Amino acid sequence: MAIGTLGLCYGNPEVFRGVVKMRRGEAAAMMTGLRSMADVYAAFERHATIVRDRCHGLGARRGGGAKVRAETARLCDEILERCAEGLARERAAGRGGDGGGEAVEWPVRVGLAGACGAYAAHSWGVGGVREALGGGGPTSLAVDVVHRVVSVVLFAVFLYVLATGRRLGTAAA
Repeated sequence: MAIGTLGLCYGNPEVFRGVVKMRRGEAAAMMTGLRSMADVYAAFERHATIVRDRCHGLGARRGGGAKVRAETARLCDEILERCAEGLARERAAGRGGDGGGEAVEWPVRVGLAGACGAYAAHSWGVGGVREALGGGGPTSLAVDVVHRVVSVVLFAVFLYVLATGRRLGTAAA
């Protein structure tokens, strides 16, 4: 978020008149959108480009500080080069640049399997799980049907994650 704030503040006369900061929604979107190192490189690339472009835009409007603007633009270009190298490494390793399509780790998959299995056993009354949890009394048919449908959907989601190693709604790298 610091480079995002820098992008907002650099060359912005509002910093002398009031508070300039990222809106909460922007900050939250940035934080939740950073799911892989490729996403971090992409965010830095986006904000370094903003700062670099402001350096070049300020040069046309104001005369003083040309050395500082040139040095800032040079550093932004260096950041952009490193981000491009990092993105290339991440993509070559199959880890991204697609907005959060990184692999789901095996411990998470095992935990998901256990949770889905336990819920399915409870929903379908397998192995006396429902009775062991104190839910062996009479239930309505509609509630049982809903539980069973939900368990089938969860099982389908689990199979998708197990087979692809990806979260739902993310593209494969």
